[in-house]
Amino acid sequence: MDLSELEINQNDPESLISFAKSLEKQGERKKAESYYEKAANIDKSKTTALFHLVNLFINEGRLSSITATYKKILINEPNNIEVLHRLAYFYLLSGKELLREECLKEIIRIDPKNIDAIEKIGSLAYKCGDEEKAYEYFRLILEIDPNNKNALSYLPSKM
Repeated sequence: MDLSELEINQNDPESLISFAKSLEKQGERKKAESYYEKAANIDKSKTTALFHLVNLFINEGRLSSITATYKKILINEPNNIEVLHRLAYFYLLSGKELLREECLKEIIRIDPKNIDAIEKIGSLAYKCGDEEKAYEYFRLILEIDPNNKNALSYLPSKM
């Protein structure tokens, strides 16, 4: 342990996060990860350290760690639409379409007018060959935004 590690308050999440950031800048990612995790464990109600962990994992291409950390964030922030969108994206990258669909449905449950999520789930239904379900989603988009070009492009013959 070097002098700077001795100087930080090991019980203060903000100090730990700050120190982890400096370690990350120095290229000491493994050490940074441990400090972000320590900060997250001290105050489980705050998700700042977990977001830093996600960014670290993104830089390292660790998809399973990214999704696991987003799930931890959702424990404290179950209605965080941004995190659900990000999690859905990483499920897409991982080829986990059913989990992606669950995230998108959760977004729509939280925000029934979330066009982005409705469009993605409609596209997914279309890709899976369920045209009727896809058309339902695209019709829903047009109820919210009658001029939505993406929805109109899926429904030209059905309108």
